[in-house]
Amino acid sequence: MGKGHGSQGGDIQSCSSDGLGVCGRIAGVGGIFVLAFYLIAVKSSSWATTESLGMGQGLEVVGEATFGLSKYCLKSNVAVFGGDHYTCHSYDDILAIKTADGTWFNETGCNRFDGICEANELVRAALVFSILFLFVGCVFSEKVEINGLMCSLAAIGGFFAMCAWLDFQTNLESADSLEGGAGLGLICGGWVIAMISGIGACVDCGYINKDEKLDLCNDGINIQGRIGSALTVLTWMFFLIGVMENDWSSTGNLGVAGELCNDDYAVGGVTVAPCDGNAASFSLRGYCVEASVGLYGDMKEDVCLDYGEDVTIAGSNVTMDGWERFESFGLQHRATGTMIGGIVAVIAAGLADLFSEKLLICTVLCSLSALSGICAMGAWLTFQTELDGALSEASTTGAGLFWVMGGWMVALLGAILYCCDYRTHKKNSSGGGGGGGGGKNNSDDEGSAI
Repeated sequence: MGKGHGSQGGDIQSCSSDGLGVCGRIAGVGGIFVLAFYLIAVKSSSWATTESLGMGQGLEVVGEATFGLSKYCLKSNVAVFGGDHYTCHSYDDILAIKTADGTWFNETGCNRFDGICEANELVRAALVFSILFLFVGCVFSEKVEINGLMCSLAAIGGFFAMCAWLDFQTNLESADSLEGGAGLGLICGGWVIAMISGIGACVDCGYINKDEKLDLCNDGINIQGRIGSALTVLTWMFFLIGVMENDWSSTGNLGVAGELCNDDYAVGGVTVAPCDGNAASFSLRGYCVEASVGLYGDMKEDVCLDYGEDVTIAGSNVTMDGWERFESFGLQHRATGTMIGGIVAVIAAGLADLFSEKLLICTVLCSLSALSGICAMGAWLTFQTELDGALSEASTTGAGLFWVMGGWMVALLGAILYCCDYRTHKKNSSGGGGGGGGGKNNSDDEGSAI
């Protein structure tokens, strides 16, 4: 029987005879997880945390603080929302903080926290190269030599990123010591898994029957399939980044939607929580609303809250969480539906990545990923459309939705390319092409000779 067009030894379309052993398959799974860990870490705003920052320049009143690669967040009292909440800022932004004695300190985050931006540059550089290595490894996830090398290089990059961040974390002065956050944990776990994956790939190279191994020239995968393989990696990366994004919809004036204001309550003739001019943004996990913050001399800043976080507006006795405040717009079940659709899309594309040279399997999985992405988009756009009806200023689509839109378009293109390559594969196989197509001719020759 034929073993696929242009192949000898193994059959790349068979999971049992494609020249890939258990260790090689585990290495493929590991590479995908490491790339996901690194991407989530880059988006995380919690690489280091402290319960008491209190380090001068107006930060004495700051309790909890978190540090990420692109921004830092300070927790302080927000009278409008009746409690302590986070405000997040870019390290390059000049932030004016007012002390108890009325002194103002105007500094960028880079100057306020010594060594943070230098550490960020080193960490980012290491992770960019590591992500590129892992991308190549995932594209060729069923070529253990390539995947093993890429995972090993990504392990080195992740280890370097960890060391660069720990150097900053150890040297930063604060009232309470900094502890590693989720971002740092993902990097630590990531480079360990990458190292194990690299070792697993090496083991697979040494113990699998070399007669079954297929290289890039004889594995029967055409250019359409190879491009489709790259697109599957991009697909789940796009969907994952989209799910992690903090901006899915935003408006320059939330108005009375969500009842996050109170025009009837004033102190000294000044309305504490006015309903006009408060910008807001929404994500799948939480929302941010402009409000006056005492730490910044009652200047307006984006105060970010989880949907499950209870808030009591100044002058009101009503306490509600975000789900309840936007219940009339169907936020909870639509955000949940969007999240589920995004996660299904990530898993489907991730499986296609793992079996990136199985043409029919990848056609089905890429199609499923595209369909899930469309459902996720539809669920969120329904919420956004209904919210617009209550806003003083129409909302605009944020980066999260655009990432998901890009994901389903790439998934659809990948499905088409895989389908084309599968049709070519079937045509060549049925035509007797490849390594096993000469059986009948040999029998005829023997008969003629007799």
